[in-house]
Amino acid sequence: MTSPFANIDVMASNLPEGSQSGQLRSVIIAETDFKVDERIGDLLEKIDSVGCAEREACRLAPAWAAALPEGVQRAVLMLARLHLADALVIRRVPLGRIAKARTPVVHGEARRLGGFEAMCLAIAYLYGTPVGYATQQKGRMINDIVPLRQQSHVPNHSGGFTEKFKFHSEDAFMASPPNFIQLGCVRNPTKTPLTVSSILPGDIAPEPYAALRSSRYRIGVNPGQGGTQLEPYLGAILGGDNARPSLRFNDAETTCLEPGDTSLNSFEETLERNATDVNLEPGDVIIVNNRRLVHARRPYAAKCDGTDRWLLRLVAYRSIDTVQELIPDVEFPILHPKVMK
Repeated sequence: MTSPFANIDVMASNLPEGSQSGQLRSVIIAETDFKVDERIGDLLEKIDSVGCAEREACRLAPAWAAALPEGVQRAVLMLARLHLADALVIRRVPLGRIAKARTPVVHGEARRLGGFEAMCLAIAYLYGTPVGYATQQKGRMINDIVPLRQQSHVPNHSGGFTEKFKFHSEDAFMASPPNFIQLGCVRNPTKTPLTVSSILPGDIAPEPYAALRSSRYRIGVNPGQGGTQLEPYLGAILGGDNARPSLRFNDAETTCLEPGDTSLNSFEETLERNATDVNLEPGDVIIVNNRRLVHARRPYAAKCDGTDRWLLRLVAYRSIDTVQELIPDVEFPILHPKVMK
């Protein structure tokens, strides 16, 4: 009998050459193709021809999700429900009209969504509920990750590009961070990869590993939340199942509250050792389990002239029950982080 996941490949891991096949991988990334049939082709053409506002797209996205290729639906099930991978790359989603658009040079530009953005939103509804932030990019749900001239030298900022964006979980300071972050690649002329990493118990010595599971760390609010007055997270970096732990970390905002503790150094060294690059081409979409992987980005060259690297970002929860009190309108779920505790 053919496996229901027969067309889904494990494309990357951090296993060194010559490692035994039975060894657990600290990073598991799967890959599948977006196969366009007549039905999905007609849908993409229709959305591209008329465009769609974000609020309307949220209403329609569950129906679009049901129309997605079966291979994509199976692959997302493998990632989000069966936990057989830490990330999934969906290759060759048609770009449609966004391919001709210029890379934004400011954050938060209003525009009608085309077929590619609609498919990104529909994919997110397969594994959870995407949300936006009232404090980011004027409350848009689909955020533009682009270089900004005024932010060029700012490290750990999505608009920066001359400095490294260090390893982090998305919104690690929050009481309940999103379960997933999704990135859709519109263009990537510099071939700048997304770097992901994680750890397993055997990757790090027992003493620092135990320390990382204790409540001795402070994670401050990331600058991307617009300078709102929010409380930092106080607790452990590692949690959940010991066999495959969850991570909560922001390299630029995390400190240890125990004097003389070197566990953070061991953790950061392990993340660098386990780092895995994922190369995204135009039309590729990656879904990252935000509780299992941290991600980073190297410096790259940018002109800020409408031709630069352009990714579309979504964050999503398996269920919005944990944050529903922060969402005034569940039909258009935009979080208001100013009330987060």
